[in-house]
Amino acid sequence: MSLLNQMLKDLAARQPAGGLAAVRPALPGRAPLPLGLLVLLVLLAGLIGAAAGYWWLRPAPIQPATASRPAALPASTPPQLSAAEPLPAVTAQTAALNQTPDEQPAPATTQAAIPAEPAPAQTAKTVSPAAPTPTPAPIKQPSQATPAEQAADAYRDGLRLAQAGQLAAAAEQLTRAVRLQADNPDYRLAQAQVLLRAGRSDAAARSLQDGIRRDPNALSLVKLYAGVAVSRNDNAAALAALHGATPPAPAADPAFHALLAAAEQGAGNYAAAADTYRALLAHNPAQGEWWAGLGIALENLSQPEDALAAYQHASQTRLPPALAQYVSERIALLK
Repeated sequence: MSLLNQMLKDLAARQPAGGLAAVRPALPGRAPLPLGLLVLLVLLAGLIGAAAGYWWLRPAPIQPATASRPAALPASTPPQLSAAEPLPAVTAQTAALNQTPDEQPAPATTQAAIPAEPAPAQTAKTVSPAAPTPTPAPIKQPSQATPAEQAADAYRDGLRLAQAGQLAAAAEQLTRAVRLQADNPDYRLAQAQVLLRAGRSDAAARSLQDGIRRDPNALSLVKLYAGVAVSRNDNAAALAALHGATPPAPAADPAFHALLAAAEQGAGNYAAAADTYRALLAHNPAQGEWWAGLGIALENLSQPEDALAAYQHASQTRLPPALAQYVSERIALLK
């Protein structure tokens, strides 16, 4: 019926809308040295070795190398010792041990020429035995979002996608929200509205029925489902949902009662429809659609005079074009 369809359109308009080592070449062969020279070199090597042993083993104050020294030291520089052993110090006595009787005093070595400087604390620290590395504390992973938080995120994403006109993606997100929080009527209402906009009225009706079964007094779901049912001429289903809820007062929720009146009239319950329209008009007499609905109910109750008066009230208001034409035709027939 065009009247009912128009009323449903008006109702819908009011709804809230993741290194290779280097190989050293072999040295060329040399002629053997004379025996006397060989013995002299052995003795000289022993003397130098004794002096060097004394030099290495003699205690001396710790003088660690500093960062200001050249990276490449002379070949005579001894290897650096660990912090647990005293570093050698070059003294005049040590230099005398290094001389032979036939040698002139040699100039001071590069080691003696470099003044000892106090090393920064971190230099000594770097040569100390490494302390055991503490085991790092395990990183605490953020706790997983609860189902309610996941549902809220999906709901927000669905609304954003719906506003952008991406209805398929919006329906997917809102359906996810409903699966996570099936008892939330706001999530289910938004899902059903998007499904209806996408032309999936069957899926919308199933979701609304499930929500009403969970909470018969979820009036937002009841009204949307009743509107879908009336538009399909399934007035019995609409009445079952409407009568299953605790009805609000007409002044508190006129949309509920307008749907109830339309469903009653569609089911042929004209007396109940007329009573409901009268209750609505007592609250808001300027609503032309309700006057037209009352006229239809009265006309089917064989009350032409009262029906004509109702139609005339309706004609004095702004009506949708199709309804206005219907009212004009009924007035002309009933006069």
